[in-house]
Amino acid sequence: MMKKLEITWKNYDSKTLDYDQLKQLPADFHISDISKMISGRQGSGLKFWSLLESLKPDGTAIEKISLQASHDQFEKSIQWQLIPIEAVLVYEINGEEIPLEQGGPCRLYVPGTVVCGQAELDNCVNVKHLDRIVVELATV
Repeated sequence: MMKKLEITWKNYDSKTLDYDQLKQLPADFHISDISKMISGRQGSGLKFWSLLESLKPDGTAIEKISLQASHDQFEKSIQWQLIPIEAVLVYEINGEEIPLEQGGPCRLYVPGTVVCGQAELDNCVNVKHLDRIVVELATV
């Protein structure tokens, strides 16, 4: 069974989504075959922007996100506006949950990245074993 994906909104209630809940999100959030968007990658996923924007509290805007993987204690923080709309949160490969050995429970693929340490939007934002997203909000 998939470890849950936790989305924490500072000063607001957190959301926790498991595999079945991710599959039940609105159809227009889903990408059935990410290889059509991201060459050399496989799986099904969600439009990352659609997911976070739909879950954020009313009257707020996303400023920054921290992508966390407890499996390997990895964390990458980045300004939200740097994440391209084409970013995909992959939660399924071959119709099944992503196994840990393939980077599960979720993987984030962000196009347009460069070598880690060369720019803020670098390859390190392509997080495997993603299980927690901490979101910093601003009021609008």
